[in-house]
Amino acid sequence: MIVQLFLRYVGRPLVWLRYRVQIEGPDGLERLRQLRGPILVLPNHPGHIDPVLVMAQLGAEIPLRPLVVSFMYRPFFLLPLMKFINALEVPDLVQHSASAREQVEPLIHTVVEGLDRGEKFLIYPSGKLERNGLEQIGSTRAVPDIL
Repeated sequence: MIVQLFLRYVGRPLVWLRYRVQIEGPDGLERLRQLRGPILVLPNHPGHIDPVLVMAQLGAEIPLRPLVVSFMYRPFFLLPLMKFINALEVPDLVQHSASAREQVEPLIHTVVEGLDRGEKFLIYPSGKLERNGLEQIGSTRAVPDIL
């Protein structure tokens, strides 16, 4: 709850300094607030600011737990924020392999168990920025395995 309040009263105003975000759709955020049970938010990733925008808007309404790749999770200036928002660290894997699979398996089990408990997660399925207007999942397998 404290994370949601922080995102609502600190995150949103900071984002507002640069971006004007509008939630569209039936009932906007009100419908989101009413959702119960497990939720997977699976946005595309056209720019570096997307996780900030999604967390400031959706994470302020529901307790989203983001999955964050290691190179964004571990820098000393971001690590306290990652701990505060209860992010899960995703290993930074260069290519799909048996050892890569072994590194990701515990993370997949954590997410599945969390979904069984009714938790809500923010996962970028491709795990990287889209470069040509087309989201390419490639060898990233966490989302299909979770589903």
